[in-house]
Amino acid sequence: PPSSGIVRLTLEAGETRVEAVAWRAGKARLVAVLIRAGAPAEVELRFGAGELSPGAVRQVGRAGRISLEPGRVSIRGESRGEYAVELKGAVESTAIQVTLRANGITSHGELPPEEPAIQ
Repeated sequence: PPSSGIVRLTLEAGETRVEAVAWRAGKARLVAVLIRAGAPAEVELRFGAGELSPGAVRQVGRAGRISLEPGRVSIRGESRGEYAVELKGAVESTAIQVTLRANGITSHGELPPEEPAIQ
């Protein structure tokens, strides 16, 4: 991620931890998701389907199942993994809702619209 104009979120569900970092790159909003889990986990990103649409997803590490739908990206991983999600759309986007489900626990958070880049 760049050194400015980013927002961060950390969620925990039992021993599972997810870190999400979002920033703008041109006409896209990029979200890096790092999952650290000892058990299967699901991370869901929700956003305005009229403002953002899911583009490419890249993953590092063990393969997870990824579902792309209008207004939603779902990542299901067995343990550890790193994912980069490209969301194409409006320059002024709304918040991205993040939900973590693991260990029978659900945790919610929000990635607010990115901070303006330092000029």
